[in-house]
Amino acid sequence: MPQSIKKMGYTYKEFYITEYKILPKILNFAQKNGYSFEILGSEWNPLEEKNFYNKILMSNNWTYHKKSKNNGSYYKTDKASINVFVDSNLGFESLARGNKTISINFKKKINPMYNKFGFNFLKDKGKFWTNTDSNKELNRLMNYAKNVSLIKWKKDNTTIIKKIMEYDPNNKEFQKIILNS
Repeated sequence: MPQSIKKMGYTYKEFYITEYKILPKILNFAQKNGYSFEILGSEWNPLEEKNFYNKILMSNNWTYHKKSKNNGSYYKTDKASINVFVDSNLGFESLARGNKTISINFKKKINPMYNKFGFNFLKDKGKFWTNTDSNKELNRLMNYAKNVSLIKWKKDNTTIIKKIMEYDPNNKEFQKIILNS
């Protein structure tokens, strides 16, 4: 167990409560609906991370992509039918890039800073996110992402997504700031 989690006073299972509860359900949803189930690694120890997910999923019917300097994360999220994240910057970036991306995170049970990604303007649940721990909520989000067209997805969600993270291809705005400094 990483020392940082232990220092916070949590067990691995307590800290990763969302992953333990939702990953088997999402894998089941994927299998029932003809989707492939893939996990993009976020740790630099791929064997340890893959074993972590294997223990949760208890299945070999999924694909793990280890983190690398150029692992094609943007390409993979842009090509996916539905992206799901708990608390990753890549998840927010996927939203900003216009992908069908949902977030399920109820880590607020262990630390209030995780509530609503830290954005006080969000409700506990919305079209593409929830902070509520229930099968009904997970099914609502997954079915919405599965059934809504990409055009309707963008119409429904663009305003709130822009409040969370703006998409800036090639960091043009950042480069303007640097040039004008």
